[in-house]
Amino acid sequence: MNMTASTIDDSTLRGAADLLDQYRAVLRAVENMHDEARQQNWIAMEQCAHRYRASVDVLRDHPGYASLDATANDERRMLLAAILRHDAAVRDLISPAQARVGALLTSLRRQSKLLHSYGAHGGVVFSGASPGGIGK
Repeated sequence: MNMTASTIDDSTLRGAADLLDQYRAVLRAVENMHDEARQQNWIAMEQCAHRYRASVDVLRDHPGYASLDATANDERRMLLAAILRHDAAVRDLISPAQARVGALLTSLRRQSKLLHSYGAHGGVVFSGASPGGIGK
């Protein structure tokens, strides 16, 4: 019977340790995202974001939550706070870049509409019959 209790304790410890390792992996991923965002390396940041999302997905269904003792839960909270700080910092860095991209897209749409309305050479494009018989 004592052997069973020891086995349960060992698997419980491994579950908690594995969960904390996964939180550390998430923290490394978001720290990498933050570094790339600071350098405005958006392609590398997006690659880090994929790893970040994959690591977070593992946490969602992780069985180790039930096995956390108070000390492990405190460490999990500390890791989570660090993850959230980096995540917020990444969002703060991304927001101006997203605004610039949005403004560029809006400008391109306007230019496209103007080109369509006035034609490629600056002349007005009329659909159908010409107004007032002009050009007859």
